[in-house]
Order: sequence, then C-alpha cells, then structure tokens
Amino acid sequence: MTQQQLAEKVGIKFQQIQKYETCTNRISASRLWDISEAMDVPVTFFFEGLGEIDEDKAQKKNF
Repeated sequence: MTQQQLAEKVGIKFQQIQKYETCTNRISASRLWDISEAMDVPVTFFFEGLGEIDEDKAQKKNF
C-alpha cells in the first residue's frame, strides 16, 4: 500500500503520512488506531520488536 492509498483510507493528506513515517510529527493514539484499521493489522503490530531494541541497548551498555 502506498502512502497515498493509506492517506485516502484514513482520510488525511499523504504528506501527513510522510511526517509520521519520518517522525517529523507525533502520531496520536486515535490516528494510530485509524491506520491500523486501514492496514487491517492490530495496533500492537506497530510495537513489535520494541522490547528487543531495549534489550540490545542494555546489553551494549554493559560492554
């Protein structure tokens, strides 16, 4: 799915999707919900692997 297609499904401009993707703008919980609905994935999909990143950082600090 392109940014344009996602934006159309969510009802926003594709530039806003770009800003979310590049972390220029923060995303609200309700908008994240809208995007998960449009992509047909659970909201938790966007948080997969975050625990692994934290563990990697912790291990690197110990060395």
